[in-house]
Amino acid sequence: MTMLIRTLLFAVSIASWMPALLARDLVIDNVSGSDYQNDRGLVAGPATFGPYRTIMRALLVAQPGDSIVLTKTDIPYRECISLNGTRHSGTPMFPFRIVGNGAVLDGSTSPRRDGWEIVSGDLYRYIPPRPGYGQMMLAGRAMSRFISSDGDLSAMAAGQWAHWNGRMFYRPPAGKSPLDEPLEITTEAVGITLYDVEHVIISDLTVRGYRLDGINAHDKANHVQLIGIAARHNGRSGISVGGSSSVTIGATLCELNSVAQLRTEGQSHTYLANVDLAEGVGTPLANEGGRVLRLPKE
Repeated sequence: MTMLIRTLLFAVSIASWMPALLARDLVIDNVSGSDYQNDRGLVAGPATFGPYRTIMRALLVAQPGDSIVLTKTDIPYRECISLNGTRHSGTPMFPFRIVGNGAVLDGSTSPRRDGWEIVSGDLYRYIPPRPGYGQMMLAGRAMSRFISSDGDLSAMAAGQWAHWNGRMFYRPPAGKSPLDEPLEITTEAVGITLYDVEHVIISDLTVRGYRLDGINAHDKANHVQLIGIAARHNGRSGISVGGSSSVTIGATLCELNSVAQLRTEGQSHTYLANVDLAEGVGTPLANEGGRVLRLPKE
């Protein structure tokens, strides 16, 4: 009987260390990487090793406790990624990580040049590829947004934009058209979606230019830590925490997001430690449910 107990304890001990034994750093480089790596036998053929080109490709072969390590380059990572289920989860000792290293995850794009039409005078209209929330930027900076309750845009000043009835409107400076300026619009829906995961850490990453949220802990995302995040220029919120999720946010800046810097809903729990929810564009906190607790500074 004693031998059986020892054997069971040994098995439990080995099982607890399995994530550490199997976990790896999956490096991403969107300039010099390649998605044809075969280091985990995803496709037939000999093993190949090296950085992946896209985050999505690395997530296809990720295992519990892995680290997705981004290489910071001069080019943003233009992807929407999802963490879902056990494969993208970890344990208290060996969490699943996305290490940003200061990289940028960007969901914006330049408006189509043939997508503009003149409404009247110097007022232009653009039909975005997808309806709903959105934001317009100029050379990577947030622009002043004109808010109308009835669709009357006659008082909109030069350099302002508006969103009405699924369309974007823009009044450029005198003597210019939208084609003369480096405009950007939010196109992709969400930068990072988390669903049914636990023990996840996302750190040192800028998430910008998404039509809805920069990061959305949709439901059942528990023991999640967002550390050193900059979430800006997103159409709805920088970070959204919903369902039964439990998320700790630390050393993070949410700014210039259209509706709210932080949004919570459902039965979620959100813990804030040294988080700046900037005033100005959008409300700092849209609490549509859930509990928000600010942790004391050490």
